[in-house]
Amino acid sequence: MNCQRGRYAGQALRLPACRPQTAALSWSYIMNMQGTCGCVAATRNGGCHVVRALHLEPGWTDEGEGCAVGTAVVIEVKTTSLDIGAGAIIRLTLRQFEYDHKGAILWLGDLYEWFEDPGHPIPAEVVAATGITDARVRGKVIEDWVLQDILSEASIAITHGCPAVRRRIEQRLGGALDVEWACSKDGVDWYARGFGGCSLRYLLMRCGHHCERRRPGDGVDPVIQVLRHRTADDRTALSELLDRTRAS
Repeated sequence: MNCQRGRYAGQALRLPACRPQTAALSWSYIMNMQGTCGCVAATRNGGCHVVRALHLEPGWTDEGEGCAVGTAVVIEVKTTSLDIGAGAIIRLTLRQFEYDHKGAILWLGDLYEWFEDPGHPIPAEVVAATGITDARVRGKVIEDWVLQDILSEASIAITHGCPAVRRRIEQRLGGALDVEWACSKDGVDWYARGFGGCSLRYLLMRCGHHCERRRPGDGVDPVIQVLRHRTADDRTALSELLDRTRAS
């Protein structure tokens, strides 16, 4: 299965590279850090955990083997409410990727980010939480046909712990779509994989990366990265998610 790459190049974002930095920080601080680029060495009980800034490059990943068997789309939505199930959509972000029969990610698509003017001021608490201002969305609109086209080519759509995203997308596009939906938070047994929680920022940090809040793709790229996690028997988190979704 092949994606039609570059069809919406005008919407895609190219992210700037981060300049490496290194610092010794406490474990509690590393969990809450914002704005740190490059590498961070976090001490814990005298040990060292290296956390690098996440930066996904579109294109082939040199992972996996053979041909792609499916295309996934990771989606995040922001609205005029801190409850994604309420309010008007003001930002929609997604990235496609292709995977092989073992759940290895073979190819990464461009990052797409759209803003939309809700027609009224964005509440102050939403601006504080997301960084999305009235000026940023003024006059903008999400082109539904583009979203519909991308989802129609996907084998599976993935969100992290937010079933309301599916409802909002289906409501917006006028009904259920012919695509499987999966939750990377609940659809993977993260505890069995040795993690102590399943929040996205925690999983990403334990996988050796961090993603600055308010950076384009901050709710999408971390999902892709943690789905690359492998157990001792080399099984990816994506493979587990796909198996559980098929069985449900």
